[in-house]
Amino acid sequence: MALVTRTLASATLLLLLLLSSLVFSFASRPVAVQTPPQVETQATCKMNTGKCFDLFQHLMNWSPGKPGTDHHCCTVVSGLSAYEAASCLCYTFRSRFFGMEMNYHAAINTVMNFCGLTIPRYFKCY
Repeated sequence: MALVTRTLASATLLLLLLLSSLVFSFASRPVAVQTPPQVETQATCKMNTGKCFDLFQHLMNWSPGKPGTDHHCCTVVSGLSAYEAASCLCYTFRSRFFGMEMNYHAAINTVMNFCGLTIPRYFKCY
Protein backbone atom coordinates (compact mmCIF):
# COMPACT_ATOMS: atom_id res chain seq x y z
CA MET A 1 0.00 0.00 0.00
CA ALA A 2 2.82 2.42 0.81
CA LEU A 3 4.43 1.75 -2.56
CA VAL A 4 1.21 2.58 -4.45
CA THR A 5 0.74 5.78 -2.45
CA ARG A 6 4.33 6.77 -3.03
CA THR A 7 4.08 6.09 -6.79
CA LEU A 8 0.79 7.99 -7.01
CA ALA A 9 2.30 10.95 -5.13
CA SER A 10 5.35 10.95 -7.44
CA ALA A 11 3.15 10.81 -10.54
CA THR A 12 0.95 13.62 -9.24
CA LEU A 13 3.98 15.75 -8.42
CA LEU A 14 5.48 15.09 -11.86
CA LEU A 15 2.19 16.01 -13.55
CA LEU A 16 1.94 19.20 -11.49
CA LEU A 17 5.51 20.19 -12.40
CA LEU A 18 4.88 19.56 -16.09
CA LEU A 19 1.66 21.57 -16.10
CA SER A 20 3.17 24.49 -14.19
CA SER A 21 6.22 24.62 -16.47
CA LEU A 22 3.91 24.56 -19.49
CA VAL A 23 1.76 27.39 -18.10
CA PHE A 24 4.77 29.52 -17.14
CA SER A 25 6.47 28.98 -20.49
CA PHE A 26 3.43 30.40 -22.30
CA ALA A 27 3.04 33.23 -19.80
CA SER A 28 6.66 34.37 -20.10
CA ARG A 29 6.84 34.12 -23.87
CA PRO A 30 8.00 37.40 -25.47
CA VAL A 31 5.26 39.40 -27.12
CA ALA A 32 5.72 40.21 -30.78
CA VAL A 33 5.62 43.99 -31.19
CA GLN A 34 4.81 45.42 -34.57
CA THR A 35 6.97 48.40 -35.40
CA PRO A 36 5.57 51.05 -37.73
CA PRO A 37 7.23 51.27 -41.13
CA GLN A 38 10.08 53.74 -41.39
CA VAL A 39 9.17 56.83 -43.37
CA GLU A 40 11.87 58.22 -45.61
CA THR A 41 11.63 61.88 -44.65
CA GLN A 42 15.18 62.58 -45.80
CA ALA A 43 14.17 61.76 -49.39
CA THR A 44 11.24 64.18 -49.06
CA CYS A 45 13.61 66.82 -47.71
CA LYS A 46 16.03 66.49 -50.61
CA MET A 47 13.37 66.54 -53.29
CA ASN A 48 10.79 69.06 -52.13
CA THR A 49 12.23 71.59 -49.71
CA GLY A 50 13.98 73.60 -52.41
CA LYS A 51 10.65 75.43 -52.61
CA CYS A 52 11.14 76.39 -48.96
CA PHE A 53 14.32 78.20 -49.91
CA ASP A 54 12.32 80.12 -52.53
CA LEU A 55 9.71 80.93 -49.88
CA PHE A 56 12.42 82.19 -47.54
CA GLN A 57 13.72 84.48 -50.30
CA HIS A 58 10.20 85.87 -50.80
CA LEU A 59 9.73 86.41 -47.07
CA MET A 60 13.03 88.27 -46.84
CA ASN A 61 12.01 90.43 -49.85
CA TRP A 62 14.86 89.09 -51.94
CA SER A 63 12.40 88.23 -54.71
CA PRO A 64 9.49 90.24 -56.10
CA GLY A 65 5.91 89.29 -55.27
CA LYS A 66 4.33 87.81 -52.17
CA PRO A 67 3.81 84.10 -51.60
CA GLY A 68 0.42 82.70 -50.69
CA THR A 69 -0.24 80.63 -47.59
CA ASP A 70 -0.82 77.62 -49.85
CA HIS A 71 2.83 77.77 -50.91
CA HIS A 72 4.32 74.42 -51.97
CA CYS A 73 6.77 74.53 -49.05
CA CYS A 74 3.91 74.63 -46.54
CA THR A 75 2.32 71.64 -48.25
CA VAL A 76 5.58 69.68 -47.92
CA VAL A 77 6.25 70.49 -44.27
CA SER A 78 2.62 70.14 -43.14
CA GLY A 79 2.88 66.36 -43.55
CA LEU A 80 5.84 66.18 -41.16
CA SER A 81 6.20 66.57 -37.43
CA ALA A 82 7.61 69.90 -36.24
CA TYR A 83 11.01 68.34 -35.55
CA GLU A 84 11.13 66.63 -38.98
CA ALA A 85 10.10 69.86 -40.71
CA ALA A 86 12.77 71.84 -38.85
CA SER A 87 15.38 69.18 -39.73
CA CYS A 88 14.41 69.31 -43.39
CA LEU A 89 14.59 73.09 -43.45
CA CYS A 90 17.95 72.98 -41.68
CA TYR A 91 19.23 70.57 -44.32
CA THR A 92 17.89 72.81 -47.12
CA PHE A 93 19.31 76.06 -45.79
CA ARG A 94 22.67 74.50 -44.91
CA SER A 95 23.02 73.14 -48.44
CA ARG A 96 21.91 76.40 -50.11
CA PHE A 97 23.98 78.71 -47.90
CA PHE A 98 26.99 76.37 -47.84
CA GLY A 99 29.96 78.06 -46.22
CA MET A 100 28.11 81.26 -45.35
CA GLU A 101 27.62 82.48 -41.80
CA MET A 102 23.90 82.70 -41.19
CA ASN A 103 21.38 82.44 -38.38
CA TYR A 104 19.77 79.20 -39.56
CA HIS A 105 17.47 79.08 -36.54
CA ALA A 106 15.90 82.43 -37.49
CA ALA A 107 15.49 81.37 -41.13
CA ILE A 108 13.83 78.09 -40.14
CA ASN A 109 11.62 79.88 -37.63
CA THR A 110 10.53 82.41 -40.28
CA VAL A 111 9.44 79.73 -42.75
CA MET A 112 7.82 77.51 -40.11
CA ASN A 113 5.84 80.43 -38.65
CA PHE A 114 4.62 81.36 -42.14
CA CYS A 115 3.40 77.77 -42.61
CA GLY A 116 1.68 77.74 -39.20
CA LEU A 117 4.21 75.51 -37.44
CA THR A 118 6.23 76.17 -34.32
CA ILE A 119 9.92 75.33 -34.20
CA PRO A 120 10.64 72.73 -31.48
CA ARG A 121 11.90 74.32 -28.28
CA TYR A 122 15.30 72.64 -28.08
CA PHE A 123 15.92 72.27 -31.82
CA LYS A 124 19.41 73.22 -33.00
CA CYS A 125 20.49 73.46 -36.64
CA TYR A 126 24.17 72.50 -36.84
